[in-house]
Amino acid sequence: QKFKWPLISHFEAFGEIRKLPVNSKSLPHNRRGDICLEVKLHELDYLAGFFDGDGCVCTFNKRHIRLSVGQTFNRGEALVRFQAAFGGGIYRSVQGCGMKRP
Repeated sequence: QKFKWPLISHFEAFGEIRKLPVNSKSLPHNRRGDICLEVKLHELDYLAGFFDGDGCVCTFNKRHIRLSVGQTFNRGEALVRFQAAFGGGIYRSVQGCGMKRP
């Protein structure tokens, strides 16, 4: 039997503790409700490389596509950067077990 990690309720990013889940409502929006953030080209280059290594494209119901990126529990900077660039949310996906971190 393997040791299960406690459920994650928050994460740290850029020196701040953030409670999970973090949804796109926390991002700045314009009057039409669109997320309005400026993302620099070098930031997009970084995110493209990160997604290439740790990202996943999933399809379901033959009509929907979900892009996801995972990161271990103790650091969330990349996830916050993805959310700032593209919107979406940050959620706990799995509980850790044994040597596998959540």
